Amino acid sequence: MFSNFLKATLVAGSLMVASPMAAMAQESPVELSSAVQVVIPADENNGTEEQLAEASNVLPQDLLHFSVSYRNMGAEAVNDLLLVNPVPATVRVTDESALSTQVSVDGGESWGNLSELVVERENGETTPATVDDITHLRWTIALIAPGEAGSVGFRAVVK
Repeated sequence: MFSNFLKATLVAGSLMVASPMAAMAQESPVELSSAVQVVIPADENNGTEEQLAEASNVLPQDLLHFSVSYRNMGAEAVNDLLLVNPVPATVRVTDESALSTQVSVDGGESWGNLSELVVERENGETTPATVDDITHLRWTIALIAPGEAGSVGFRAVVK
């Protein structure tokens, strides 16, 4: 039961999109889809490589892979597509993912590299932000040609 609730929570809150072009037009020519998969680690003893599987039954400490795929369905290029992904409260972003993109630790109000951000704690003390503080991740896709597709993503551990 926990795992089905968690999956619904993870998928339901996994993507927001903003684009200067989309803001001007009523509909964006960019088609988006998101997925959450569980990471099955490589097993050197059995000679298997890391795999991704449906996240239908996840447990605390499972590693998840969140991905957002995009495709320009329009006839013209799309510039500066901004993809923003909120981080569900039920997971903790991995260090590697946090270092590879811009993050927010204040609900998307401000952005930067994790090492540049600070957080005011309940006791009033200001400390450097950690992966536990990440609330959102974002990517800017500079140019998407007509018909071009790609994806971005991050990894997180179930709390």
